[in-house]
Amino acid sequence: MRDKWGEALTTQEPIPPFVTPPWQQGPKTYIDKDDETARERHDRETATGHDLSIYTDGSGIEDRIGAAAVCPHTGDNQAAIWSVIKAEGRTGAYILEEIARQIQDLQDRGRPVRIRWVPAHEGIPGNEAADMAAKEATGWRENGRRAPTASEPPRLFTLRSTLKRRCKQQAEIAWNAKWRKETKGRATFRNTPSPTKRVLKIHKGLRKRDSALLVQLRTEKIGLKDFLFSRKVPDVASSRCDCGAIRQTVAHVLLHCRTHNDLRNRIFGDRPGRHNLRTILNKPQLATKAIEYMEQTQILGQFGIADA
Repeated sequence: MRDKWGEALTTQEPIPPFVTPPWQQGPKTYIDKDDETARERHDRETATGHDLSIYTDGSGIEDRIGAAAVCPHTGDNQAAIWSVIKAEGRTGAYILEEIARQIQDLQDRGRPVRIRWVPAHEGIPGNEAADMAAKEATGWRENGRRAPTASEPPRLFTLRSTLKRRCKQQAEIAWNAKWRKETKGRATFRNTPSPTKRVLKIHKGLRKRDSALLVQLRTEKIGLKDFLFSRKVPDVASSRCDCGAIRQTVAHVLLHCRTHNDLRNRIFGDRPGRHNLRTILNKPQLATKAIEYMEQTQILGQFGIADA
């Protein structure tokens, strides 16, 4: 992390408990219930010509963040508006501090400030201009060519939320690289080359004993002769299956064992993927059938008992 983002790690943003005193009266803020109501209110208020409207937007393109404020003669980001309402210590506090200071300065001069959310991409000229300016601040151009980015602000810190996201991304990249090169756990790797939370879905709704059996099938750490013989378990003289095959493995029992052909055909039927081990152990419906099949073969003695 220090090699990749050394400077960013030493210039973290300061986050105070509060950006403004909790009792300080902030600007009036409006977030309407839906796009149509917000658009109607915007059109009604800007038509009077009494207010100065400033439109804001932000954009992230290719790891660059751009922000813009456009005054064509109030932003489309509700999260940013809520941050101004509750100016508490959080990531980005130093930006909110400057916004709050300028708002307070205007209000002290008797100039009321209202912050209003308006929907994005609704044909509001000022908002569309702010959206375009924020994108161009990242160096993006509509013709597809890159251009210089906007000048950096006087104070610029690395946001803590950005560092957390980068740390997580880097950890996942390093973990996946190590997982691919690892020599252990290759059975699990064959069934799940890139483990994600989706793996948990195949266990949803399973009884504890069925979930445990599925884990054994996927890791191949299971009471079949090939595994038991490799671990030198007493009374296991060879890795041969009772059907005569040289190795009694998970793949052999689920896909090929002649002893259980009829049972296999009855339970799996003609379901797509029944002849592919990875598919069987990754698809919830097939995984459930595999558990049922293994229990009925009674190859694993501890699973041959009736439900308690």
